Amino acid sequence: MKKQISYLLTLVLVLSLCGVMGPVNKTVKAAEYGSTVDITNDFSQTFTMDANTNILTIPITVQKAGWLTFSLECQGFADKVAVDLRTTKEYSSNVEDHLHIIQRVPTAPITFQQAASGPVNWYLMVLKNDLDVGKEVSFTLKTNRMDPTQDTEAKSGQTMNIVQVVEKGYYKFTLDAPSKVTFQSDFDLTLCNAAKKEIGNTKKVMYLSKGTYYFCNTSAGKFSFTYTAAKIKTSSNTSKKKAQKLSLKKKAKGFFTMENSKQAYWYKLNLKKTKKLVFSSKLSSKADSLYYEIYNKKGKSVAMGFVKGTGTKKVYPFPDKKKKNAEKIPKGTYYVKVDGLNNLPFEFMMK
Repeated sequence: MKKQISYLLTLVLVLSLCGVMGPVNKTVKAAEYGSTVDITNDFSQTFTMDANTNILTIPITVQKAGWLTFSLECQGFADKVAVDLRTTKEYSSNVEDHLHIIQRVPTAPITFQQAASGPVNWYLMVLKNDLDVGKEVSFTLKTNRMDPTQDTEAKSGQTMNIVQVVEKGYYKFTLDAPSKVTFQSDFDLTLCNAAKKEIGNTKKVMYLSKGTYYFCNTSAGKFSFTYTAAKIKTSSNTSKKKAQKLSLKKKAKGFFTMENSKQAYWYKLNLKKTKKLVFSSKLSSKADSLYYEIYNKKGKSVAMGFVKGTGTKKVYPFPDKKKKNAEKIPKGTYYVKVDGLNNLPFEFMMK
């Protein structure tokens, strides 16, 4: 809504200053360039606005999809010049009809960029301001079109330079093993799974399972990105049946991947005697936490807790009236379930 109001206010301001709206003391004189200008290929032409022309409208056509750069080099203007690239020939208060509205003193070329998703017809309106009314001025219009990117499959270690002219663009990449993916881009992209369902915003470092993914961009533009994938070792102990042996005072390591928010790892712990336990974690961020829950052989939860960042906490078993020492866990076989936020490498130890 704010964007729409901003566009409308700019449009009203531009047209008012140029004598198209509001009270004026002079007659507005408009002219249309005699033929349609084709800017499909590199284009350069000088247009003259004589003393009797305050507004010049140039019909424009683009025959192919592409990313276009416009440059107006103005000569003879003493005041601000207004430029309006729009989709309609007639004036419109509809924001969607105005692709670019610019008003400034042309001490340097006026430049802007616009995507064409296919063949299109536009109108470029150039308006004099008060000090230039009754004077002859001119401007040189230069345009350049870049073809949209055709190869949309990304490869590890290779920079992708993208020209996107559609609202949504998908750039496929495949991991043949669980990997640590390092990502760099000058655009905010989204990570999607093989079904193009959103996983989340891309991060500088992402831990991902084997599979096919997409980097998604939701607006037309020119941008680049690079990713590198390094294989990581992951464990198969993602269920109680596959629990991995956990020895006291021995470190266990793993990764919670970015695409799986319900991932957990299971460990089997044998206590040869009743004892107090502590849980230590080592995480890459102080803001992250590692959660644990301990079950006895029958599947009953006997203790749970969490450690934030890198630190150590005592394990407190749930209250039991039959137990004499509430801080100790009886000897026996236990299963430790560990989970945390997705996209998190972890390390922990019990002793």
